[in-house]
Amino acid sequence: MIDKLEKYIYKIRESKTLKNKYRTSILTDLDVVLRFLKTSPGIISPAKVDEKIELITVTLKNPWCQVLDSSLITDLTKLLADIRKDYILLEGEERVVAEYSTESDKDILSLPEEDLLDKGTVISALPKRLLRLLDVDIQKGDVSLLPIGPCQHYCLVYKIIDDITYVIPITSTPGVFVGYPITKSRFFKGMAIFSIQQFPTALVRSKLVMPYDNKSECYAIFRAFEENIRSIVPRKKKIKAK
Repeated sequence: MIDKLEKYIYKIRESKTLKNKYRTSILTDLDVVLRFLKTSPGIISPAKVDEKIELITVTLKNPWCQVLDSSLITDLTKLLADIRKDYILLEGEERVVAEYSTESDKDILSLPEEDLLDKGTVISALPKRLLRLLDVDIQKGDVSLLPIGPCQHYCLVYKIIDDITYVIPITSTPGVFVGYPITKSRFFKGMAIFSIQQFPTALVRSKLVMPYDNKSECYAIFRAFEENIRSIVPRKKKIKAK
């Protein structure tokens, strides 16, 4: 779904016939939906995403938006409906809750007895909205929201060593610190500070937000950080054997 949504966003952004007013409105709302799919549960409210999906759907019906390719409008509308169906559960819709619960129970209970002992098989039978709540592994290049000083900062995972994870903080006040200016990310602004912090891996995993959205810039940050460390930490001189 993420790949499809990114493809439609690109097509709308590159459209030469769509008025800038409607392009901006659609892209802004689609950006919220995309962040919802990429981030951990609890970062963006499903109710907010549902509101954005409704606004996009209404906007696409506007006569001024009919300059877009009809298949693009149809496919995007269908994708948004699928996202709403798979990931968004509105409060108060008891019928939907009942249907989802019965469907889930039926899927799991219909599995062969030996498969019920296999965690992977049971997980694959769960609805997508529940899969978002499962624990995920973190890796280099992920971003977590962690306490640094008196407030929380987005932090870039640099290295994971068993139960300890080392991160590079991101600040929105770049003039105060030495670091790498962030220019290519669509979600993060400011500067990656040339500083290393360590946290329990379990905490970093529980505070996971999303992978850094620009891989080339992510690794440019790591290279610049390493070069900065090498420039301030004196290398040990090699002792020649007699």
